[in-house]
Amino acid sequence: MDATHYLYAWMIYLASAAGCFLVWYRMTRICWRWLRWFLRGFALVLLFTPWYVNVEQDYLGPAFLIAGFDGLTLGLEAIMRAGHVLLAALAVMIVLWVLALVLIPAPAVRPKKKPKGKVAPESRPKKRAKQVANNDDERITPTL
Repeated sequence: MDATHYLYAWMIYLASAAGCFLVWYRMTRICWRWLRWFLRGFALVLLFTPWYVNVEQDYLGPAFLIAGFDGLTLGLEAIMRAGHVLLAALAVMIVLWVLALVLIPAPAVRPKKKPKGKVAPESRPKKRAKQVANNDDERITPTL
């Protein structure tokens, strides 16, 4: 693989990882603020952390793919070759996540404002029901 193919592969990977992250960003909109930030940070760490593909070469690849491939081909001990980088990046992400939760206040919940110029349905005067004449003579009594 020459340098141009390597750069093309990285451009394709970064574009597809950015697309996956945007989909994940939209999917986590409905979560609570603290969970949303954690899931988004975890996805960023997982998708965008690089590590060396081979010890003898200078080529980089996504660390989670290298850890998975090393675990499948070389055994579970080989996962830590790229796994330590993922764990370090995850630790940094967790520290930044906690700092963000502490330093950035939660948004205040504001009551909805009533539109100006319109009267709310609860404050409108209620229509009076027509009164029906109460004639006792017209009442039918049941017989046994």
